Amino acid sequence: MPDPSTGLRAGGRPWPRVSIVTPSYNQAQFIEETIRSVLLQGYPNLEYIIIDGGSTDGSVEIIRKYEPWLAYWVSEKDAGQADAINKGWQRSSGEILAWLNSDDVYNREAIVSAVQFLVENPAVDMVYSDCYAIDEAGRVLGPMEGVRDFDVGLLMQAANHIPQPTVFFRRRVLDRVGMLDDSLRYVMDYDFWLRVGLKCTVRRIPGILANFRMHGASKSEAESYRFWPEMLYALQKAYSTPGLAPELARLRPIAFSRAHLHVADYEYRYGRLRRAWAHYRWAVYYRPRHLLEPSVFRWVGKLVVGKRTATAIKSFLHDRLHPEKASL
Repeated sequence: MPDPSTGLRAGGRPWPRVSIVTPSYNQAQFIEETIRSVLLQGYPNLEYIIIDGGSTDGSVEIIRKYEPWLAYWVSEKDAGQADAINKGWQRSSGEILAWLNSDDVYNREAIVSAVQFLVENPAVDMVYSDCYAIDEAGRVLGPMEGVRDFDVGLLMQAANHIPQPTVFFRRRVLDRVGMLDDSLRYVMDYDFWLRVGLKCTVRRIPGILANFRMHGASKSEAESYRFWPEMLYALQKAYSTPGLAPELARLRPIAFSRAHLHVADYEYRYGRLRRAWAHYRWAVYYRPRHLLEPSVFRWVGKLVVGKRTATAIKSFLHDRLHPEKASL
């Protein structure tokens, strides 16, 4: 743990205040581990805020147990995760901000590592690091895939390479880009990264600051296909940014074709074939090469003949090709 009497390890300056917000709703199974991972950092100038959305599963009793070490907490109905985080940031007073969801956890010295880098690099506005994926029991599954050095062009191609639990940023970021978009349920973080990346300086730092929990009830696991309509909306906002650099504007066809193709699949899942066709046509408009991809060709085939007919054809062909399994 850092010694509050010594100041920062490099230079003896005071530790800047760090405000961390945890949004919570019915995560009693995990929230205590989340809370302890923050408090046991031992950071000497910590402001920890928990905004609970009115949990009924015992979460409130767990939060109340740690009340002496919290700067503020509340349990009341809110408008969702982004709204809860925004409420916490509005109450906060820290120079450096973060949010940690109620099923994720920090690793040892996560706060110190992020603060140290930001203090030593005053031009940097936001930092993140690599991240482990963990299961329900907290066992490490391995490093999260796709994390790389910051590249706003990659973000603008509908590829999120920033692990949210590892992010820390300066308060001035909110002054430049605003709060989270509370109309978003699934990609409020990606939308925020886009806005930050277009106006601020972002760096990936060494180490693994946090663990992202994979479990059946998490949105990333249970509802991942629902992310794409919101991704398309976030991209539309980003590409409408005034004065967008030409090298970024040129990435629009790649980003929009990918997003429209995924949204087409989303609409198909719900049987909204007309909408699916509309998004597929947009995907092909932006990148005609989609017509030649086998996986897309099969998808369009199902769309043309209908899901029930496609299933029947697949079953018929399977029985003809594998007669020994036809009766199983």
